[in-house]
Amino acid sequence: MTKVNKKKYSALILSRASTDQYLDTRKNIPSLLEQKGSKLIIDWLLTALKHKSIADINIVCDYHIEKLIGGYPELNFFHPETIDTNLSLIESGILSINNGVVIIDEHRIMRPNAIERLMEAEGNIALGIEKVPKEKIGKGKGFAVLNNQVVFSDSEGSEEIYFSGLIRFDEEIMPTVNSLIAGLEHPANLKAIVEKLINDGNYISAVDISGDWTKINRPTALARFIFGTKAETLDRLENKIKNAKILPQIKFLVSEWNKDSDIIIDNIMSNIEAESIVVRSSSLNEDSFSASNAGSYTSLLDIPKDAENISDAVETVIRSYDKESKGSALDQILIQPFLKSKPLTAFLISMIIVLFIFMMKILGVVTGRKINNCDSSYNEEDLY
Repeated sequence: MTKVNKKKYSALILSRASTDQYLDTRKNIPSLLEQKGSKLIIDWLLTALKHKSIADINIVCDYHIEKLIGGYPELNFFHPETIDTNLSLIESGILSINNGVVIIDEHRIMRPNAIERLMEAEGNIALGIEKVPKEKIGKGKGFAVLNNQVVFSDSEGSEEIYFSGLIRFDEEIMPTVNSLIAGLEHPANLKAIVEKLINDGNYISAVDISGDWTKINRPTALARFIFGTKAETLDRLENKIKNAKILPQIKFLVSEWNKDSDIIIDNIMSNIEAESIVVRSSSLNEDSFSASNAGSYTSLLDIPKDAENISDAVETVIRSYDKESKGSALDQILIQPFLKSKPLTAFLISMIIVLFIFMMKILGVVTGRKINNCDSSYNEEDLY
């Protein structure tokens, strides 16, 4: 049963300038006014925070705050006393809030689903998390989940998580949080507050917001957030295309297949009305900012719709992920009907996706420059 949260909260968005903004005088706007996809970062966040429990929105910004005030006069703004630490942002905003608070850490964007799930969580403290894929175990940031509670990653039986930078404090816990913050030393950040809360024995609910948040200074993760995988892009296009039809599809994660392939096969048998199917790759590494990787992974056509052939085909696609690069448990498989009378169907669908991405580039998702002066190379563990 979904929890109905009738409490009221203030939202607190943290915005601290990156080093290159201080060094490059051409970047004379706060990061919240940078465009990512079809929206400014601040508009991504304001859209996410349109929740009935959010009473007001507060922004703490240490860089050209006047440009935010001019464009968003309905919001509350704070300027930190010092501009060199994340803790100074938190102190400047949270000490002026009298009710519960939802904090979004600097350099993140979220979807409304992330806020919705955070508000439904039990307990006085809720933390937005993403579970670390099995192949990345040992590369997390020190936190884990055990029975839906956030703990340290060395806790027996726990699963490692990434901290999303999204946290909710109810009004009842605010005196404890304010006292804790006052006792921290600079430099400290939101992660240090969570660590202290765990050490002091506080219960923190873990809220899985996988896919509904990202850091803005990680090009591949940002592309994944905006574009989604091939399967997710088709989902988004389904109601937007007027003169063509997106075929029905079933998509699932590699981790879901590994956990219970029989349920997925039953779903395909029951819901795909065709004698044969297409089993397509939908990897996290396809259609990123730096490359489309089209054709890098296996897709199989005209697969007879029976359990054995479906299983063999899916396993073949999964093996192709590991062959081209180290596959992820979060890679997807896309299943669609095979239209024997339409041999160009797969090609046309791919072209639709390419055109969609091209349009997004024109709208400002991608430029020929580095993003935030960051190189497009990255470590997966740093995405979070």
